[in-house]
Amino acid sequence: MQRVYKCLALVFVVAINPGPSSIACSCAPKPSLRTAVSQASAVFVGRVVSRRTSSWIDHRSTCTRHNYTFEVKKLYKGPRSAELVVFTGHGEGDCGFVFEAGKTYLVYAYDVEELETSICTRTVEIMQAEADLAELGEPGTEFVHESHFPILTVLAAVTTGFMIGVFAARRWRPKVRRSNEPFTNDEADSHHSATRS
Repeated sequence: MQRVYKCLALVFVVAINPGPSSIACSCAPKPSLRTAVSQASAVFVGRVVSRRTSSWIDHRSTCTRHNYTFEVKKLYKGPRSAELVVFTGHGEGDCGFVFEAGKTYLVYAYDVEELETSICTRTVEIMQAEADLAELGEPGTEFVHESHFPILTVLAAVTTGFMIGVFAARRWRPKVRRSNEPFTNDEADSHHSATRS
C-alpha cells in the first residue's frame, strides 16, 4: 500500500501541473536529531555494497525503487545485523535518496513494511555527518568486517608462511659434523667401510 500511495501522489502532482518542473520532491523541515532517532526504526553507519532495482506499473505510471544492501559498521538503533537492506525511491521527484556503491552513510530508516529512507530524513553521506555522529555518541554495536583489512590478512598469511618455511628448513637441514666430533656407531661403520674400499 505504501508504494502505491507514492505513485498515486506523484501522478496527482503531474496531473495538476504537467511539465518537467512539476516532478519534484517537497519535504517538511527535517526533524531534530532526538526526534529522528526516536521515530526511526534503524539508525546506523553503513557502506553500500549492492543495489537491486525493481519497477512496476501503477495507474499508467511507472514506479521504480531501489533496494540497497548496507554493510553495517556502527549500529545506534535497529536490528542487530551486520547487513541491512533499505529501500528508497528512484530519486526523480519521489524523494528517493541516491546512494553510491562503495560509499559510507549515516542512515535513518523507518519501518514501513520494510526499512525505508528518503532525502526528507537526516540520512547523509558520512563526510557530512560529523555533527550527528558527535551527538549520537558511542554506538550500541560495532561490526568489524575482515574485507576491510586486506593488508592485515595478507601480512598474516605471509608471516605464517614464513614461519612454516623456517621451521621446515630447520627440521630437514642436514647435520654437519664438526672435525673433532666423534663418529656415532653407524657413522663409524660407514667410515671404516669407505676406508677399506
